[in-house]
Amino acid sequence: MDVSDMNMFFENPHAEMKNGFLVTDDMKNNKNYNGTTAKFGITVNNVDYIVKFAKDNELTCYTEYIASRLLQGLAINAHTVYLGKYLRDDQCEVVSILEDFTAGKYELHSYKSTRQSSEDTEVTTKEYTYDDIIYMIDKHIKLSESEKKECLHQFWAMYIADAIIGNRDRHWGNWGYLIDKYGNYSVAPIYDNGSSLFPGVFRMIDNFPSIEFIRDRVYVFPASVLKVQREDRAYRTNYYDIIQHAKWIGLQQAIKDLTDKYTWQDIFELAFVIINPIDIDPRIKEFWVEIICFRYRCIICNEELDSIYNEVINYYGKVCKERF
Repeated sequence: MDVSDMNMFFENPHAEMKNGFLVTDDMKNNKNYNGTTAKFGITVNNVDYIVKFAKDNELTCYTEYIASRLLQGLAINAHTVYLGKYLRDDQCEVVSILEDFTAGKYELHSYKSTRQSSEDTEVTTKEYTYDDIIYMIDKHIKLSESEKKECLHQFWAMYIADAIIGNRDRHWGNWGYLIDKYGNYSVAPIYDNGSSLFPGVFRMIDNFPSIEFIRDRVYVFPASVLKVQREDRAYRTNYYDIIQHAKWIGLQQAIKDLTDKYTWQDIFELAFVIINPIDIDPRIKEFWVEIICFRYRCIICNEELDSIYNEVINYYGKVCKERF
């Protein structure tokens, strides 16, 4: 079966790891990885990778790749992901290929796994609220003061990034720390980013572009799985509401750091460069680029959707016309 002309990614199958890499069964290394999404390990040029399949028949392989590359482009420590295909029985299936950042050197220790003997510092005694997370980082007995500062900084950077990409599933098992063989802790790259950018959008893409379609996906959903404690119980939160009423100094600083560094045109360019080469319905690509810009401008920069909607839509058309 000749796969060289299937799409733009297949320039050099079986070469060094890159977008378009063709995965075959002979590359498997028999390493097992946890999680609800089907996956297996491969080794290429003595480097371990995780091959991850789509979840629930959605576009999670694409969104894992886009979200992770976008975070890296914003200078945020994130998992390195490639977009490739898995060849099985003469059929090719789109997969995401994730570099194994543990690679036999580290043990991944998620926030959920935090277990300490100190009084009132067991994660099992806490709700998954912002205040409890900050408390647990501050009281972590295995982190130095500089490491605590780095961890808190990465937590808020991750939260801002998740707000931009619309991550619906940053639960307490998919972020945390790395532990080396000497017991030293460091912050893990941000991983498990597939539940971002509305991976089921292809089912309703006929509704796009529409300002109401965009409005719902900026202001209403997805909700963050992080919670705030109210009188009766802890509630899941809305990214827009939390950021507009930012009461945590770390969150305020993370917003300032990002907005001081990047204009919305910078965000657009980064998203466009990542997304445009992908071989998929052009309407989906346009949606992904624009929803990133809309969420950045409306949630992070606090601009009104009604006042920027046409500007972003027209800008996309202008860029496409100029380049193609």
